[in-house]
Amino acid sequence: VSASPIVDKNGKVVSILCVANDITDLKATEIELAKHREHLEELVEERTSKLNEEMAERTKSEKALWESEAKFRNLANNSPNMIFINRMGRVAYANRKCVEVMGYTLEELYAEGFDFLSLVAPEDQKRVRENAQKRFDGLESDPCEYTLLTKDKKRFEVLINSKPIKYEGQPAILGIITDISQLKRVSSELSEAEDVQKNILRMMPEAVVIHDLSGAITYVSEKALELTGYSSLDEVKGRSFIEMLAPCDHERAIEELTRLLKSEEHLVTYNSIL
Repeated sequence: VSASPIVDKNGKVVSILCVANDITDLKATEIELAKHREHLEELVEERTSKLNEEMAERTKSEKALWESEAKFRNLANNSPNMIFINRMGRVAYANRKCVEVMGYTLEELYAEGFDFLSLVAPEDQKRVRENAQKRFDGLESDPCEYTLLTKDKKRFEVLINSKPIKYEGQPAILGIITDISQLKRVSSELSEAEDVQKNILRMMPEAVVIHDLSGAITYVSEKALELTGYSSLDEVKGRSFIEMLAPCDHERAIEELTRLLKSEEHLVTYNSIL
């Protein structure tokens, strides 16, 4: 409502002019706008709070990830084994041992044009490629033996245990390499020594029987087979050596075996069953 004075010719107020406007709809609109404004402020406050929580959580996650990666790199760099991450055929990570053994710098290994297969002997490259594809497909398998090549083309045998992982959001392979060159050499030398031993035993004129600590036969020479009438080692392998003795010697054989196990060396004579 607005009011205005009405005056006469002498300027004296003689009445009041009142004009009324219906502002019901305007008031309702203002109230509605106020409600929307309050709701909008609540939404903004709620969203801001959520964003702050998300930022805090992301910061926490990034810190945990950084700490996890730092811990992994620390452990990997102090490992006696070579550890690598292969991402789609490229070296994404290599620990200190890889650099020491393979002779490449990290810059060379991480270079865009570096071929991961150049680290593998030609005869094993196809098998490495096939097994790598299986890992990228998410499949796991037993550790595999390969021959690797250092930068100066030195060959050595390794056992690689690998598994599929996600690295920086992409499929990758985490591999642990164990140098088994010395183990292979020792195994080869041991095999050769066993062959020599078998040949010596085979050539001996005496009958030779070898049994384990429980008395189970593990080896008999050809002369022993000839004297006892057995046709092959398979016939007696795993059986007690006491079965090859005369019954009168069974008890004494057990006593002497007990003494031998106590490191008391004896040369014992038995009556063998032929």
